[in-house]
Amino acid sequence: MMQTLAPAEVWFVTPGHHFARFPAAHGCGADVALVDLEDSVPAVVKPEARQGAAAFFTAPTTAGRVLGVRISSPTTRDGILDLAAIADYPGPAGHCAGPQGRVGP
Repeated sequence: MMQTLAPAEVWFVTPGHHFARFPAAHGCGADVALVDLEDSVPAVVKPEARQGAAAFFTAPTTAGRVLGVRISSPTTRDGILDLAAIADYPGPAGHCAGPQGRVGP
């Protein structure tokens, strides 16, 4: 069953390779917190970011906050690798955003 969410007013997006910023994303007061695996992550550290971003979904966060991940286009090699990585993340991500900000549950 698909859950309908209230509109989110504030979004916080943090690069997937800056693990030290994850606590700020969880505690900032935003309605939605995303870890970005797309264009904010340099190509040379994308594999590390994909693996390390799993910790984003296990860290404590404010009740009601939606967590998600922004991935590269699934029509690209990076997008396919992003999808493969998030399939192994603990717990479901609330949202997965593709390139250009397209969002879906």
